[in-house]
Amino acid sequence: MQPLGFLLSSQAAGLLGQLAQAGSLGSKSSAQPVSGSSGLSAQADLLARYDLRQITPREFSQLIEQLHQRGLISREERELLWQLRLQLDAQGVGADEPLDLVQWLKDQLRQAVRKQTSPWEDHPQLAQRVQQLQAQLSWVQKFQLLRQQSSQLTSWLA
Repeated sequence: MQPLGFLLSSQAAGLLGQLAQAGSLGSKSSAQPVSGSSGLSAQADLLARYDLRQITPREFSQLIEQLHQRGLISREERELLWQLRLQLDAQGVGADEPLDLVQWLKDQLRQAVRKQTSPWEDHPQLAQRVQQLQAQLSWVQKFQLLRQQSSQLTSWLA
């Protein structure tokens, strides 16, 4: 079983092809391994259910846990995503307040980079913060891209 980060980066086309062969997109299923049509259907279900361009922090928490329980993300990825969830709390985003997570991360990264390049700011943690935001944004964008591709495939199969 491969973590979702691996699937997102190198196996998206293969996964979408397997989803097409499985022919059971959108059906609800319990936690399944990645292999087999049931596991692929469970992945497609997760992709369809969570739109990171309009998601609440509470839904994002549920997504993180479901991905981890199904073995689709590593412990490190889970920690990275939980840090993002904590950042939302720290910024005062309400648990049930929908937001565009991709845009929110881009804005946060832009602000951090601006501070990093400012001659008045010299914080050693700032470089680490920029790195963390870049990793989070990369993961979120890959998930959203795979979601869009899965959605297009679902439309094509219908």
